[in-house]
Amino acid sequence: MKQSPEESLLLLLSQPEPSHVVMQHVQALITSSSRPLNYEGLLQLANLNQVTPLMYKNLAAHHIVPEEVMQGFRAQYALNLRRNALHLEETLSILDMLHRSGVSAIPLKGSFAAETLLGDMGLYPTADIDILVRQGDLKKAGESLIAAGYDRSTSVSEQDQLSGSYHLYFHKGSTIVELHWNLVRRYFEAPPSYWWEDAAKMQFRGMTLSCLSQEKYLLYLIFRLYCKAFMPLHHVVLMPALLGDYFDWEKFMRSTQLLRMKRLAVFTLKLMHDLLHINVPEGIIKKNIAGYKFLKNAVISGFINPEVRPHLQMLLFLTLLDTPLDILKVLIRRLFPPTSEIRLRYNIPPRSLKILPYYLLNPFLMLFKKTTR
Repeated sequence: MKQSPEESLLLLLSQPEPSHVVMQHVQALITSSSRPLNYEGLLQLANLNQVTPLMYKNLAAHHIVPEEVMQGFRAQYALNLRRNALHLEETLSILDMLHRSGVSAIPLKGSFAAETLLGDMGLYPTADIDILVRQGDLKKAGESLIAAGYDRSTSVSEQDQLSGSYHLYFHKGSTIVELHWNLVRRYFEAPPSYWWEDAAKMQFRGMTLSCLSQEKYLLYLIFRLYCKAFMPLHHVVLMPALLGDYFDWEKFMRSTQLLRMKRLAVFTLKLMHDLLHINVPEGIIKKNIAGYKFLKNAVISGFINPEVRPHLQMLLFLTLLDTPLDILKVLIRRLFPPTSEIRLRYNIPPRSLKILPYYLLNPFLMLFKKTTR
């Protein structure tokens, strides 16, 4: 798939620590393009993929883009930094409150991950606060949030959330908290206790916090990326920060077999290597994934197109499941899902009669419904 200079720059600059070679390539694209670069288009692509703050950081250190262009990137970074500072403060307040209530909790992604994994809370846009709790603590955690002024989501029933997903929604003003008790996504299975088996402790701003192991954090991010049909690009940027010297590749690959998502994991790692130049073991890079180039181009197309058919994309990515039987089971469930899943998928209120036409039209909506990102 031939890429424009702007699309190439989007991929090159959307990694946390671009190498010297990558930045040389960036400079060559900027200085030797056969036409003037469309900086407005580049900023639009960055905003579409929610990587503008990260691109700003990578460009600011090299002074290769005109100052008037950098102002647009800098404004997004500053806005995100202010928003994430408040987001992180609220996250830590919730974690402290849950600890005092006797609830073990693990913070996920968001401003906390931006600060601890990327070293700059302004680099990763956040929309809500995601926290993992043990399944047996879910009720107590919800009661603690309500006591702190949060309300349960009324647009989706708690019963639908319990049966159709692995998290509950709470909100206070514009702040949304998702309480997770399992980090697999629909169509995959793992006992809720699985994520806690090798959880560790870390010190952060005077607090002792629980955290996922690096290997399980990457599994979680891959599940999340897959659930989002690999869009937008900012869902990828936390992954490279996990792959340090202490990452246990053998343990990780055993886990992918246990969770029946080895093919998905290998595809994602090969994709990270090709698009973001991330070092992964050569044995993984050399693994053959049937249809890899086609699927890779579909992912890139999703990065650059403002209009997508997300359900059709997901049908395409079903080929990343491990076996034909897995594909068939998920295909049947996507076409004829439980009613709770239909309500969650199309944001249908509880007891609404809209469930009937949506259920009947679901196969057609999956093929033809477009979403403007």
